[in-house]
Amino acid sequence: MPSNEVKISMKFKQSEIDDVELLAYVDLVHFTLELGGSNSVLNKNHKQLMKFMSSHLESKFENQYKDYDAPEHALMLMRMIAYWSVSPKGYVHEKRSIVSQ
Repeated sequence: MPSNEVKISMKFKQSEIDDVELLAYVDLVHFTLELGGSNSVLNKNHKQLMKFMSSHLESKFENQYKDYDAPEHALMLMRMIAYWSVSPKGYVHEKRSIVSQ
């Protein structure tokens, strides 16, 4: 995607039948955010995995952009994963759109 847009799609196994899928789209130029969670609830293992992913990405980006500021889209990727990783127990991730004015 262009550097002003971030799209994240993650799918986790929940059970034999149900999967948990989280989607996020951020447009840094138009200040829009779209989240989709298909009314899913993350369990403790999902959140721990996302905390690990966020930490790993932060380390990679620090090395990759050592002498520069990390680009906004890289920061948004880390922040969205970190945001999902701390969702309250039983929180239902619904679809929502946010547009800044």
